Amino acid sequence: MFRYSAILVSLFIFQVAIAQYSYPEPRINPEDPSLPEWVKEMYSSNPDVYRVDAGRDRYFEAHNNKHDVYTRWYKRWRRYIAPFVNEAGLISMPTASERLRASNRHSGKRDAGEWSFLGPNRH
Repeated sequence: MFRYSAILVSLFIFQVAIAQYSYPEPRINPEDPSLPEWVKEMYSSNPDVYRVDAGRDRYFEAHNNKHDVYTRWYKRWRRYIAPFVNEAGLISMPTASERLRASNRHSGKRDAGEWSFLGPNRH
């Protein structure tokens, strides 16, 4: 009886572990002619973010606020590009050297200043 219980528990743990690695959402093919226009704009080489936003809003309202693969990819895309959208609604990604400069600036390097010993002096 113990052997069967151990096997069942092992199978259950294995199933739970496998469930953590479920398949990701399918990738959207930007060349698919059935895609909504705002999705094609989102995947274009230089998308107008405000036009994509407006198209997504119209699409969302027309489909009864239903979340689907398009709106989920939009949310991820919008969250990623948010810091890089300029006033005109275009994306201006920083170059590699600009990213490196920014990471060095925010790495916490500060002037150490003058230090003096404050602790107990026991030998």
